[in-house]
Amino acid sequence: MKALVAMTFLLASCGGAQVSAQRDAAPSAFATQFSGTYLGPTDFAALELNRDGTYVAVRAGKVLHGRFTTDATRTLPLSISFAAPLAEVGTVTGYDGRLVIGGSLLNLQRPATSDEELCDNTGGGWTDDDADPLTGLYCICPSPDLFIPASGGCVAVGG
Repeated sequence: MKALVAMTFLLASCGGAQVSAQRDAAPSAFATQFSGTYLGPTDFAALELNRDGTYVAVRAGKVLHGRFTTDATRTLPLSISFAAPLAEVGTVTGYDGRLVIGGSLLNLQRPATSDEELCDNTGGGWTDDDADPLTGLYCICPSPDLFIPASGGCVAVGG
């Protein structure tokens, strides 16, 4: 499985120019917290959601590149619309690292540390029970950082 994921990202870097030419607005801070690498069953082996709104998927042995968009919600469930060639809608219903797309359950690869600890350990402020009304996030990172659990917590926008 690790070899497949490594191959995916090698192939993804070769097709990056095509994806860059298709750039639209980046996802909201709320949607960006779900970016990272998701792994699933053999038919849908991997899905990488990038913070710039692009994706790379490995499905049925094919590497697919495209863009994704999300609805404007700042609460769950979050619908993620994948443009062609994937052309499906995925759903995140919880903060458990799971994404469902095309009948497949994919799991986010991330540190085992809780979101609260990731937030606190990287200079963010955890809001406890009430999400920030402006972003929908439970972690308020120092500006301009973004909270991305799969990347370890509050991370630099360009990093």
